[in-house]
Amino acid sequence: DCRSEVYSLGCMVFEILTGAAPLRGRDAMETMLKKVRDKPPLMGSIAKDTKFSDELEAVVQHCLERDPDKRYQSVAELGQAWKQFESSKN
Repeated sequence: DCRSEVYSLGCMVFEILTGAAPLRGRDAMETMLKKVRDKPPLMGSIAKDTKFSDELEAVVQHCLERDPDKRYQSVAELGQAWKQFESSKN
């Protein structure tokens, strides 16, 4: 359902900002296992020379929740969270 789109958007944002996928193994099987077992790292732990706000980290981590019920339930809900993040920067 649309929660997989939320996850995909979270992956894209993570990779755009860090240059690395949130969870990547040596092959497809290891990548799938990481997605099932591991929690995605914070972006700041990957791109150590970049400081990401706690709010941005939280939005991306919420997108990347393993359990779809714990993610944003729609792209519209993610959009609202993104707008709140944007307004908090001002």
